[in-house]
Amino acid sequence: MLSINQRMAAVSFKANVMPKNQAQHIDNILHSGKSVDIFCHSISDEDTFNSATAFYNYLKQEGINARIIASGGISNYDYDTKKYNIIQAKDINDTTQKADVALCVDFSSKDRLNTNVYKHLQKYDASKIVGIDHHDDKNKLHPDFNQITKVYEKNQVPELDAKNYYIDSSAKSNCGIIYRFFEALGKTPNKEISRALYTGFYDDTAKSKGELDKNSKEVKSKLTSALNILDIAKIKKHFLEKTMLTKEEKAFAKNLPNRIQYSQNGKMAFVEIKNDDEEWNNLGRNTEKATIILGKFRKETLEKNKNIESVAVFYPCADEKTYKMSITSNKDYAMKIVDYAKEHFSKEIVAGGHPERCGGSIVTTDPIEQHQWVSYFINSSDKITY
Repeated sequence: MLSINQRMAAVSFKANVMPKNQAQHIDNILHSGKSVDIFCHSISDEDTFNSATAFYNYLKQEGINARIIASGGISNYDYDTKKYNIIQAKDINDTTQKADVALCVDFSSKDRLNTNVYKHLQKYDASKIVGIDHHDDKNKLHPDFNQITKVYEKNQVPELDAKNYYIDSSAKSNCGIIYRFFEALGKTPNKEISRALYTGFYDDTAKSKGELDKNSKEVKSKLTSALNILDIAKIKKHFLEKTMLTKEEKAFAKNLPNRIQYSQNGKMAFVEIKNDDEEWNNLGRNTEKATIILGKFRKETLEKNKNIESVAVFYPCADEKTYKMSITSNKDYAMKIVDYAKEHFSKEIVAGGHPERCGGSIVTTDPIEQHQWVSYFINSSDKITY
């Protein structure tokens, strides 16, 4: 198994230097009230959760009360509801009191929120909603945003008009952008914040291929310097425990390649898991380890089979209402497939993410409707230009 530093050095990541006036604008809004709700995206992963905990600790030291609204993610790093004042998305309802300010991390589209959480976010005036993201999703939930898509030359950052929502889609990790936020403010993250940012940075960048660019190495180096060997060991132990599989989980992972089907043009490999799938149901459906297995399967299948350009898995969730999709691809084919499906098959499709990694869902337990929804993406793979 590669060390955390070896894995960090083997992934691709870019995060532009953030304009100072942009960072100050967001910080001013965060300081405009006494309390902040920090929103994570649905099925909260390490990047969104650690983005939230980094801001939680920052706001706490600034004397501002904060609450994290997360979705699942119970095994995420240092998960502690008492320590971080966490409320689960499933517990949000019409009677939940809003804070003075809403902060959204690692998402910028309403498609990435549970319906009840989105209703809660709508309680806020747009002027009191700020966000930082690295996804180029459609359906932006805030009309006032800066979207940065290219690396600045020679680190000469233009003073862009400050907006409430800052999106840098060149970044592989939202935690990296948040480091740039603190950097722009001239504030050095303390150890607790650095540990959160490093953990989210590590996990999200480890899902991609390539080399760190110059700016990213700088971010990594500064985060690492704030941690000691015990901190790094704790992070390594955490990720090791998340990947340790039971006998049943190992058997499921081993059998996945035998269940592969292919789109008509052979460019997409996919697995369609049905409601009554005994093996999937015995695992507890989309547990965190099960989703890790599916992610590893998609990545390894894509790497081993040079004739395909994308790998998708479709599966029923543990809530018995939601049916999900996850696509991993070369280049930007995952997003092209999603965009084609939305344009040509159904405007109501809820899906999005990164150019090479997308997810989506539909709320239905009807196997016919589920299969029809699956076919939208399979057929879209046959239609796009590879």
